[in-house]
Amino acid sequence: MLPPRGRPLNILLLDFPSDKNRGDAAIHVGLVRLLRRRLPTARLTVMSTFGANQWPDLLDELSVTKPLVDEVVGGFRPTFVPIGSRLWQIKRVRQVANVTAVLAGLWMLPVWPILAATPGLRSLLPRPMQRTLMAMRSADLVLWRGRNFRANSAGREPFEIWSRLYNPAQALMFGKPIACIGASVWPLRHPLARSMLRRVLGKAFFVSLRDSSSFASATVLLRDKETRLELLPDLSLATLAGTDTTVAERRLPNQPNRLGVTINEWQGYGQIALDGYVRALVEFLTRFLERAGTEVVLIPQVTLETEATGLVEQTLLRELATDRVRLIVGRPSVDELRSIYAGVDLLVATRMHSAIFALCQGTPVVTISYDAGGKWGVLDMMGASDLDVPFSQVSADSLTHKVESVWARREALVAAVQARLPALATAAQANVDIPVEIFLEGADRTQAPAHRGDRSE
Repeated sequence: MLPPRGRPLNILLLDFPSDKNRGDAAIHVGLVRLLRRRLPTARLTVMSTFGANQWPDLLDELSVTKPLVDEVVGGFRPTFVPIGSRLWQIKRVRQVANVTAVLAGLWMLPVWPILAATPGLRSLLPRPMQRTLMAMRSADLVLWRGRNFRANSAGREPFEIWSRLYNPAQALMFGKPIACIGASVWPLRHPLARSMLRRVLGKAFFVSLRDSSSFASATVLLRDKETRLELLPDLSLATLAGTDTTVAERRLPNQPNRLGVTINEWQGYGQIALDGYVRALVEFLTRFLERAGTEVVLIPQVTLETEATGLVEQTLLRELATDRVRLIVGRPSVDELRSIYAGVDLLVATRMHSAIFALCQGTPVVTISYDAGGKWGVLDMMGASDLDVPFSQVSADSLTHKVESVWARREALVAAVQARLPALATAAQANVDIPVEIFLEGADRTQAPAHRGDRSE
């Protein structure tokens, strides 16, 4: 139902992870900008993936998004990630806390709406949780920022999927209309994980998928549901696919001299695979630096404490032992990263969004896909294919061959991407336009005639 005359539409943007992953930050900025364009008077509230129990430390995790929206609140599901408290830096303590939170969350799932509707009981809760309850209760429409629905192992899938579904499931308990935007869906192996995802995702009236593999997986998963599915560009392209004329004017050298590298200490394939990845990077970069005039730049695309890359970075600096290897320190902003990627001749990317950043700046890319499948199809949609060396199989030789292959077709690769970007950036708007139109049309049908036209845009 539309809000009463004179009150702006309240939109709750659900499940925003940390902006310290600059790919997520680009998605957040893109989504908010598209909403502001479509519904300029709407009130936008972001609910973080971090629980309200970690307020106010979670605000630092959303430092890019916070100035763009009207309010930020914590999530319903308690979290125990190492922000604020040193206690959560102890892995065993985090594990025990997370198991306890799962059990408590199951029991509280139907209780939160009762607390929200009962001022006397609600007043007994901590103030951050009161804000979370009221943000959900007052929402007219919930736009759930889809994430990666997968896990490192089949055994972990139920926990990982449950953690991604708790806040959306809570929106359904409150009876809110919900749309999921920009998700990647892997084929899940655990029947409980598949059942949970099907149950919650199937109650969304709209789901957009950002890659063809995910669209195929979601089509099978939700085959008898009424949910509308759409294959649409990644929301980061609404931020990154600009009209910078310097990209079109850029000329790459005959050989790559300045090489960018993004790192991921991925544990999904075990320590042996991670050691092999590090060894491959050391050997490949050693060969690259044998040629005079070459330079390597280690670029921090993700600076989350839970996804630190310091061990690999220090290993590379120690093993390569040359002043022609530079580590960029700090936390570069989205715009600063765009400039950094524009300043290298080629990027070896173990972060999917670092590849998107670079391609949007006219920089050719070789990827090392750590979680193969799903989201990596975004690059194919951009016109960038055959870039990949799988994480679990990477070697110095395979990296060298792939770099040579990509560099040989660099002009065609960059031209293909640049030709597609304007249309992709425009199409990304549909991630917002379609669910908003479905919601407004449905709300109109339930409104009395006197209220027709009381829209917020």
